[in-house]
Amino acid sequence: MNSHKNIYIKTDLQYTCVMFFPRFLLFYYDSMRMVSFALKKKKRWKKNNVNKIFLYINIKRDYLNMNT
Repeated sequence: MNSHKNIYIKTDLQYTCVMFFPRFLLFYYDSMRMVSFALKKKKRWKKNNVNKIFLYINIKRDYLNMNT
């Protein structure tokens, strides 16, 4: 019974640390880097605009997931 409880705690930590944080923070960092890169090269502006929209959707979704 004790080991069964342990498994649940482990998976819960795996979800919060492995699933949520890298997806949220790395995607945010990656898109910010893309913004600064696109300012130097204006060819990628259109592509980057789409990226910003997806970034907003991702943050909103993660924020809603965090509150539930």
